[in-house]
Amino acid sequence: MVVEEMLKQELDRVIEEYGLDSEEAYEITIRIEEFLKNEELKRKLESKNYYQNSIKGLMEYIKNNEQNPSEQRWNRYAIEHGYLSAKVIGYLSGKGFNKLCKQKRKEQIQGE
Repeated sequence: MVVEEMLKQELDRVIEEYGLDSEEAYEITIRIEEFLKNEELKRKLESKNYYQNSIKGLMEYIKNNEQNPSEQRWNRYAIEHGYLSAKVIGYLSGKGFNKLCKQKRKEQIQGE
């Protein structure tokens, strides 16, 4: 957030020098809003990427171990491999972790 802080400092300086209603203050405010929108989009994309990578990791785990992991087992595995926790994966899937594991295992069996 270094860029955000720099923009805010610049805005403070411009407001002090030119006033709150100045064109310069308006332009910096627009730049701050654009920056924040881009950061939010970046976080959303990164979050989606973490989710997709975690699902791939879950599929790999199920395939290699020929069983669904418990939430506790998955959480240990997730920490070691940089994946999302069982609770987060379950929440993002909208199914819960155990139901998601059953679905993914069934998909693997049908795909073989």
